[in-house]
Amino acid sequence: MRKILISAASSGTTHVVIGPPEANTGNTNVLIHSLYIVNTDSTPIGVDLYLSLDNGSTVNIPILDGIKIAVGYTLDVFDGTPFEYSDGYGLFFKMTDAAYTANVTGNYSKVERMLN
Repeated sequence: MRKILISAASSGTTHVVIGPPEANTGNTNVLIHSLYIVNTDSTPIGVDLYLSLDNGSTVNIPILDGIKIAVGYTLDVFDGTPFEYSDGYGLFFKMTDAAYTANVTGNYSKVERMLN
């Protein structure tokens, strides 16, 4: 299983894709092995993390909703537990305020889904 690096940054409320964009192949899942959100701001920040069916515009399934990360801290989002979702979704994050900044890092792989 080939792991692919996640590396993204945000400096505002624009949603940023952090996994592969949704492919909707019908037979592939995305397996997030690790995901860290690093507060690179000089103040505490708020972060949203969500799955989206439509490129982050309207249909969102929240994973983290406005979670606060203190100055100098890193959040291990899934605490070492792999997180798997259908490739019909995209995984996005954004700041809750336009003035905040953060980096996201981790890795994922694509796995074939068993079809019935």
